[in-house]
Amino acid sequence: MEAGLTQAEVARMLGRPQSFISKVETRERRVDFLELQVLAKIYGKSPSYYEDPSVTQLFTPEAD
Repeated sequence: MEAGLTQAEVARMLGRPQSFISKVETRERRVDFLELQVLAKIYGKSPSYYEDPSVTQLFTPEAD
């Protein structure tokens, strides 16, 4: 899912370091529900979208 955002841009929107987004993308770190709500809004999806087991990519902004 491409939103045309860099990891750094998404991290700024969340108030987190870029490494946080990188770890979420590689599934090294889980997100809590509040973080999921913000990420879903950034990527134009509903939080329930990520409950679908066929969703294989979480968030894929361009790497910095």
